[in-house]
This record gives sequence, structure tokens and C-alpha cells, in this order.
Amino acid sequence: MDVVLHVGLGTFKQVDTPDITQYDIHAEQIEITNQTFVQLANAKTSGKPILAVGTTDARTLETLPYARKRISQEQKEFLFSEEVVSYRNALTEHIDHATVQKYVEHVAYHETTTSFTAGSKLFIYP
Repeated sequence: MDVVLHVGLGTFKQVDTPDITQYDIHAEQIEITNQTFVQLANAKTSGKPILAVGTTDARTLETLPYARKRISQEQKEFLFSEEVVSYRNALTEHIDHATVQKYVEHVAYHETTTSFTAGSKLFIYP
């Protein structure tokens, strides 16, 4: 499965706020195909483990439900199959609008590659 996070210079920027929860992290571009999203969602809903190797992978995987929710909120169903929509709804029903706006900067669907991109602003900290 291919999931891509385009790492930017902001990854190496020092946290410059006294309270880590107030830090406004940079956005990084994620790209994932519908097929990979369905495979990940299927594993998640069936209780299979999904292993992220490193914080970059973890950030990408943790952003996916928020990105799919934002697509739904913006009423951009695009050409997603029923299976994709079903999984997305099951994985994102607990996520509220404010959280989505905080973690995902934008979304776009690419019909030629049946993939979507999103700007991840998810900040993982202890």
C-alpha cells in the first residue's frame, strides 16, 4: 500500500510556544489512492493492526479520517465507490467539524489517479 506524505521544512522547525498544545504546526501534503484507503479502512474496521513506522507515517495515517470527513463536509463525494463512502462514514462519524478544520487544511480529489490529497496539520505530541 502506498501512502505519501510530502515532508516540508516545517518538520524541522523548533516548537516556539511555551505550551505545546498551542503550537500551530505547518501543513504537509498527503496523497493516498482510494484503493489504499479502502484497504486501510477494512483493516481498521475488522480489528487488524496497522503499523506506522515513524512519526511521518503515523501523522499521515492519523490524518486520513479527518481528510475524508472534510471531503464529506464540503459535499465533495466525487466518484468514490459505495465501499469507500461506507468505510469513510464508519471511521469518521465521531469527528466534529472544528476538529476537521484544525487538522486538515484542504482536500482535492484527482480522478485520473483515483487518489486524493490533503494538507495535514495534525500535530502528534506526548
